Amino acid sequence: MNELIEMLKHHYEVDIHNCAMTHEEWIKELAKAMLDKGYKDKFLTEYKDYKQFLNQ
Repeated sequence: MNELIEMLKHHYEVDIHNCAMTHEEWIKELAKAMLDKGYKDKFLTEYKDYKQFLNQ
C-alpha cells in the first residue's frame, strides 16, 4: 500500500501538478476510483508508461 501511495503522490502532486485540484475534483476522482473496478490497473499502466516517458 505504501508503494501505491508514493506512486499516487508522485503522479498527482509532483508531475501532473494536480495539487491545485479543487475539493470537488478530488471527490470526483475518488468516486471514479471507488466505482471503476479497473481503475487501479489503468492507473498502474498509465504510471508505468509515464515513468518510461520520463526516462527516455
